[in-house]
Amino acid sequence: MKSITATIATTCLLATSSLVSAQMGYKNGHPLTNLPASHEDVETAYVFVDNAKKSFPAGELASVLMSFSNTGEETLNVTGIMGSINSPMDFGIYVQNFTYHPYGRVANPGTQMTLEYGLKPDVALHPRDFTIALTVFYESKGSGTSYATTFFNDTIAIAEPKSSFDLQTLTLYLSMLGIIGAIGNRFYGSVAKKITPKPTAKKSSTSSGSDANEWLKGTSADPTKKSKSDSSAKQRRKA
Repeated sequence: MKSITATIATTCLLATSSLVSAQMGYKNGHPLTNLPASHEDVETAYVFVDNAKKSFPAGELASVLMSFSNTGEETLNVTGIMGSINSPMDFGIYVQNFTYHPYGRVANPGTQMTLEYGLKPDVALHPRDFTIALTVFYESKGSGTSYATTFFNDTIAIAEPKSSFDLQTLTLYLSMLGIIGAIGNRFYGSVAKKITPKPTAKKSSTSSGSDANEWLKGTSADPTKKSKSDSSAKQRRKA
């Protein structure tokens, strides 16, 4: 399996090398494997933007700032920057080539310029140590002689891609759920009030005493007659 993967990677590398060489006008092979000499009057420096530990998440863009100083008396033309990821055990094994970035900036004698270069490790790279080499290409404005200076060549770490789901995202989701829950609870309460029937007052089936005895009027059990006879008997006793 490893041999098949290595064969595929080598084939892709050769194809990419040929394409880049053709685009840059190099007829003698890939520019990173046939580097011209560095100019003695050129000084370079670098800094990785927000990445002092030199740890690069796979599949994510990183930036490096390169300082180019022309300390000589010859005018130079900075043509471009290119880089690669190499095996830490064998620098001759190219794992990935970074895109060639053209600049066309003129560096007059005694001047300094800063150039930014972006590099993006392939998302398929496994977390481990690799070697990254970054090279600036330039030429003499007078003679047309080509030069190249590798301003970074060191071991770096490829890291796991950063997760897009972090604590801030979780907090945002929880806040949204809380708002949605509050709105839903309020809506449910208002709907429940509308559809719940109001209790109606029940009519009492209890009648007053006179109404209850209405059906006994005129009979021997008429309570009004009984009350009248009781009052007449009381009056006779008094007399």
